Amino acid sequence: PTMSVRLQTFLLRVADIALAAPVLVLTMPVMIAAGIVIRRGSPGPALFRQVRVGRGERPFVCLKLRTMTLGTPAVGTHEASPASITRAGGL
Repeated sequence: PTMSVRLQTFLLRVADIALAAPVLVLTMPVMIAAGIVIRRGSPGPALFRQVRVGRGERPFVCLKLRTMTLGTPAVGTHEASPASITRAGGL
């Protein structure tokens, strides 16, 4: 007998959360340290919010560690002026 699609989707979601939660806990000290380095190196928040498009064309907010100074035009890191990349972003 085959598993229903709803049950399979539910089990995959449970597995995703069960694997992601411990990884998040283990990497939290590194993320906090990176946030402190970013905050000490340049003014402004350590996290950058970016709207992305997900499944079903639904937008969602993605939080990323900031690697560029505030006020930098929205360009790729390879196109930005070296002066606009934070010390932490250059690592």
